[in-house]
Amino acid sequence: MRHPTVRGCVRLMVVMIGVVSLMGLANAQGSVERGEYLVNIMGCHDCHTPRGPDGRPMTQFKLAGHPPDAPVAVYPGGPLGSLALTSTSWAGPWGVSFARNLTPDPDTGLGRWTEADFITAARTGQKPDGALIWPPMPWPSLAHATEADLKAMWT
Repeated sequence: MRHPTVRGCVRLMVVMIGVVSLMGLANAQGSVERGEYLVNIMGCHDCHTPRGPDGRPMTQFKLAGHPPDAPVAVYPGGPLGSLALTSTSWAGPWGVSFARNLTPDPDTGLGRWTEADFITAARTGQKPDGALIWPPMPWPSLAHATEADLKAMWT
């Protein structure tokens, strides 16, 4: 009976490492696609991608949040709030809130957040600095997403 040689074992290990690496790459790619799918079906663009004067999403500012020079919503009083024409700022009994820039920009977006920061904010409605996430962000619904789905959205 023939016993495995060191060379044969090394070859087997190299093949196994390659297979495991390819599986990880496929899972990462699948995770990116899953995250994009979730962001699209959950309506993230509805608030975080500004709309132009024609009411259509300004795709060049995809998920960039409220533009700094855009009009701000004004609260008219009463039980209902108001929405700015860009669909990125809202005014209501809570005050005025703005859609956050969700891009990886380190100065205006989530570029300094970690995956754990994102998941905590989605689960608790609290930003890494302790500030609360204001309406109309539906974080209480997002809190029910699976860990895998939140990680895919972060990716």
